[in-house]
Amino acid sequence: MQEFATALVNQYQPPNAGPDKAHTVARIRAVLKLRGDQLGETEKSFLDAILAYWGTVSDLVQRQEHGAQKEGETLVWEDGRRVVFQTALVMFEIDSALSRVR
Repeated sequence: MQEFATALVNQYQPPNAGPDKAHTVARIRAVLKLRGDQLGETEKSFLDAILAYWGTVSDLVQRQEHGAQKEGETLVWEDGRRVVFQTALVMFEIDSALSRVR
């Protein structure tokens, strides 16, 4: 997720994107803000929702990375499937929307 956000920042060069790779939501928000004038209101609302969901997926990834230690649960195959699928989904939607407004 950090590399995806970095690729977007490198491609679109928003002036207010911070350099910290860990701040993926803020970095993607900077890209979306830069491109916002070229998006319709419906698409901007959709991307705002996707960005909020991105934060939730990022939290899920963090849980996976740390092996659900906080919850004291063992990770299973379904945990891996869920994080891969949801991460791919949000990346696809953001990339697809930005690709249409070049």
